[in-house]
Amino acid sequence: MAPPYRELPFGARGFSWLGDEELSGRCDDVPGDAWTRKRSGSHDLWVYTDGPEGSGHYWTITIGIAEWQHAKPLRGFCLEASTVGWKTLQTFQNRALPWLEDVDKDGNAEVIFWDSFALSEEPTSAEFGVTGWVYRLASEDSLTIDWNLSKTLAREVAKAYRSPLDHPAARFNPPWLGKLRAKAAEALEQFADGRCSMAANEAH
Repeated sequence: MAPPYRELPFGARGFSWLGDEELSGRCDDVPGDAWTRKRSGSHDLWVYTDGPEGSGHYWTITIGIAEWQHAKPLRGFCLEASTVGWKTLQTFQNRALPWLEDVDKDGNAEVIFWDSFALSEEPTSAEFGVTGWVYRLASEDSLTIDWNLSKTLAREVAKAYRSPLDHPAARFNPPWLGKLRAKAAEALEQFADGRCSMAANEAH
């Protein structure tokens, strides 16, 4: 389990693709009313999510920035995320996964990049967990991972994994799902408590 990026640059102008170069991802124009917008210091952060698609629960995430008085973001980037681990989580605080939120309630929003991690050495599509990596606005030019807030969020996700699935469809879940949920919760708790070695050097 490691963050996919340590820093996310906005660039000087326009929107650019930051995802895997082998993929045909690109930044499309986002309708004005489709953005989620929240304040961070003297700027606004903007996020648009398109997905999930396919068996990998793939999303295209567009993130923009502008000074607070602007009607739309002027520059930013797009990248791909996979929430295939949602298959084991299924519910988080009885709401959709948040991609832009004031995680520490200090009045400044952070970007949450949801990502999946393997629960076995050669995982099937069902053997993944999911967690969110929290990125704060370090300057008007970049977002930087916040380890403490990422640990805070990991504890919240682990709590969701530890909670029983009580929605109506839960009775159709296979019996081995509980073991995977416990394994995902343990991995997240180890990270949150500093009991595992985070492979930060593997991040971009």
